[in-house]
Amino acid sequence: MTHLVRLGSQKCKIRVWRPR
Repeated sequence: MTHLVRLGSQKCKIRVWRPR
């Protein structure tokens, strides 16, 4: 159950990087 956590963290970072 670590792949899900990594995917979620990356998605959040991408949103912060590209808020639009």
